[in-house]
Amino acid sequence: MKNLNTIYCFLIDDDPEEIDIFKLALEELDITVHCTAFTDCNKAIKQLTEGGSTPDCIFLDLYMGNVSGKECLNKIVSTEIISRIPVVILSGSKNEAQIYELLKMGAQEFMIKALSIDKLKDQLHDYFTTHFNLSNDATI
Repeated sequence: MKNLNTIYCFLIDDDPEEIDIFKLALEELDITVHCTAFTDCNKAIKQLTEGGSTPDCIFLDLYMGNVSGKECLNKIVSTEIISRIPVVILSGSKNEAQIYELLKMGAQEFMIKALSIDKLKDQLHDYFTTHFNLSNDATI
């Protein structure tokens, strides 16, 4: 667990509306989270390998048009300098075999996409308080 005042995350999702909803949910948390979003896996990988800062975690949409989330996860975990960044897979699918496969490939967690911003906010709050050294009494 990390003890952070501010959490930096990447979001990789090809849907701009999903990105907006995700960022809106982050803004409503009592946790300071800065999010850099990418609509393309390859651009995110380039930023991760050539950029200056490394995020504390990556949220990765499973179903994307250009490069699938599974392919993107494989690129992340097979690239040594970024392979240790925790990756959370986001999906509307509840396919247990697929979830198991992605976790086995190296994803830290699998999160079913919430149907409302309040539920997404709860999911994100739970994730950050569980995986980062944050006060459990932080309110959302």
